[in-house]
Amino acid sequence: MRALVPALAWPTTYAPLVQHGLELMLADCDETWNAKLITNTYGIELVVGCSILGNPAKLVEWKDFADSRRAYFIEDNCESLGSRMPTNDTNRFWKDRYGYCGTFGLMNTFSFFYSHQISAIEGGMILTNDDECWKLCMMLRNHGWSRGVTVPKSFDDEYDFRLFGYNVRPLEMHAAIARCQLKKLDRFKQQRLANVGLFRRLTEGLPVTHQSLVGEPDPFGLAFTVRDNEARQRLAIAFRKAGIDCRPPTGGSFRLHRYSSEYVRNQKTPNADAIHRTGLFLGNGPLDLSEHITKAVGVMKSVL
Repeated sequence: MRALVPALAWPTTYAPLVQHGLELMLADCDETWNAKLITNTYGIELVVGCSILGNPAKLVEWKDFADSRRAYFIEDNCESLGSRMPTNDTNRFWKDRYGYCGTFGLMNTFSFFYSHQISAIEGGMILTNDDECWKLCMMLRNHGWSRGVTVPKSFDDEYDFRLFGYNVRPLEMHAAIARCQLKKLDRFKQQRLANVGLFRRLTEGLPVTHQSLVGEPDPFGLAFTVRDNEARQRLAIAFRKAGIDCRPPTGGSFRLHRYSSEYVRNQKTPNADAIHRTGLFLGNGPLDLSEHITKAVGVMKSVL
């Protein structure tokens, strides 16, 4: 079974597919850092859409491609809670789904990790409107147990394990925090966008290239690339010396990680590779970060 996946994403985008024996075909990214659709592919049975760092991917195009191949389409939306597609790209999907990323797939994954758009401290969620997928997800998170999925008809049915599952049930505390955080999502998003706007204005004229944003993004970081790997090394050292943390953006290029070597079959992904080697990512929170952003840009001006 072959799966079409983005070349630039987080390791968990790939790991479950590899663990289930799927062959991966990598789609390189464009200036939005989202994957470009490869249409001249055959034998694809699964397509994975992924909006990178809060920036909406062309999900309608990817879903239509999956449908044309009679392939399953799922979304890894762990980085893009609250992001919305451009209205002219969502056409028929706007009526029912309002263009939100994470609503186009058979299943759609989200993360509530503390550095993302909202925090439940840990954990996440899966959205689906397919009854069979819902039942499987419920059992997988709960030891493979049918409890909560079916009503037991007898005492013997109360401990009915139907598949190999895991113990990944969310804590009630995490769920309570997430419910409160969701109410603040729109306000958080607007503040993050204001921070991104300031960062881009202050870095005008610097030798950096920003991730091209589309639609209504919800970026939880300030993402950009510099001239080369040597410049990134110098800038990262200077940032940390100034007390400013930084990191490479998302999980980088899947092709360049050691654990990927036996799965990529000499595929070429030059754009994802360039971001992997020259990209940087500063944190962006749901509060006014003007002072911190000004300090960070000052470090960039001194180094670049």
